[in-house]
Amino acid sequence: MVETRAHERRGDPNVAVLLTWFLPGAGHVYLGRVVTGFLYFVVLEGLYVLGWWLTGGRTFEYLDPELQGPFATLLTPEAGNLGAMLMHLKVSGFGASEAVPFARPAVLGYTLSALSGTLNLFAACHAHVAARGARPARALHPL
Repeated sequence: MVETRAHERRGDPNVAVLLTWFLPGAGHVYLGRVVTGFLYFVVLEGLYVLGWWLTGGRTFEYLDPELQGPFATLLTPEAGNLGAMLMHLKVSGFGASEAVPFARPAVLGYTLSALSGTLNLFAACHAHVAARGARPARALHPL
């Protein structure tokens, strides 16, 4: 006979998603999964910072001037890691106003920054599922 235990909700799934969107791993910490949250934070923020460093802080300067408005960057994959993207815009803005040479490692940098945002959306989904307690208990099988 298979025994199952009812799982209690650990927190509000929507709060977990919003916390993760603003700071990777924060939703997992909110749910009591501190190690998982710390790992998400280190990996995802590390990807973003490495991408930012490789591009010299010029991630958004290649947007057309008419697209460089306050909400333009929300259409980029980096928006998935909202906290890092807002810090980036505060420090670097849209970059230099004049054209600068396209740095060779910039493509890798853009890819890493975008990957950070995209993976953080998966982390937010994971936090939502974890908050709902969707994982059933494993049944004990006799040998």
